Amino acid sequence: MEMDLAPFYGGIFDWIIFFFVLGPSLTAAVFIWLNQSPFKKKDLGIEDLLQIWSRVALDSVIVMGICGTMIGIQGMIANNNSSTVSTEQVYTSVRIALLTFAWGGVLAGLAFVIRDQTKKTETRLNGFGLGVTILLTSSFIIDQCGATGLSIENFFLLPTALMLYGCILLSSFILALIKNKQKAPLIILIESNLTATLGAAALGICHWFIEGANYLESRDAIFLVANIIFMGCVGYLILYCVSLYLGQRDQGNFQIKTWHFAEAAAFFIFLVYAPVGTTEFMREASDQASLQDQHEAQQLEINQLKAQIKLLTEKVGEV
Repeated sequence: MEMDLAPFYGGIFDWIIFFFVLGPSLTAAVFIWLNQSPFKKKDLGIEDLLQIWSRVALDSVIVMGICGTMIGIQGMIANNNSSTVSTEQVYTSVRIALLTFAWGGVLAGLAFVIRDQTKKTETRLNGFGLGVTILLTSSFIIDQCGATGLSIENFFLLPTALMLYGCILLSSFILALIKNKQKAPLIILIESNLTATLGAAALGICHWFIEGANYLESRDAIFLVANIIFMGCVGYLILYCVSLYLGQRDQGNFQIKTWHFAEAAAFFIFLVYAPVGTTEFMREASDQASLQDQHEAQQLEINQLKAQIKLLTEKVGEV
């Protein structure tokens, strides 16, 4: 079986998408690396930089990729008018949106291979590095939001998403703060952000199944879920940078949280844009064959009726 891989290669190696995912983690790693050098007896080498990046990347690149994918889904939902958008345009948009998630997985896998757990590596940002990393991350996200043609308010000020996400975040943070007085408030806030993201997204998916019987009726609910996951990713990335500044990264167990984000995002993505599988294709093929048989049978009956009408008309003419 031959495949035309030229469109695939041309689409996957998009440098803007690649640096969107890589940029924040690489920036944080460079500033951590520079921050450590003056306190060492010798300058840190590239190997040390790679070890720092591998730890930061494992904590953040997948979430950054998910953030980009949710931006793309929101843009497609808002701009997708079924009367004007072709199927080819939709497939192209889906491919571009999913690329950030895919690159996040690739870079996380690369970081996992590079990481040497036997080496003790300090990952702490200074104030300047924190500011630059958050500013760069925010600029990347805002730029991609603007590329969808939607205003920034559509991404950060959606009332229903803010209500669901905010209520769960606030309640879980207060309860955890009361129960776990020995745990750092920042770590509690990071865990509450994950709880709010997963919980609010689950409620949004329930709303989706209740509200919409078809795609057009479900677009508002799909946009809502994507917006909730997007806000959770943005909150995670900012709080993670703050944890690097405060030296609390080791307390956060960020890789587990990253995989929870990935699981939720993958589940949602395949609900919205699942590719055609073998069973679905066979079912559709069977339905098409059945319709074709019915069409042929109806056409045969029509031809027979036409012949009978013609015969009757000729007899009436003879009479």
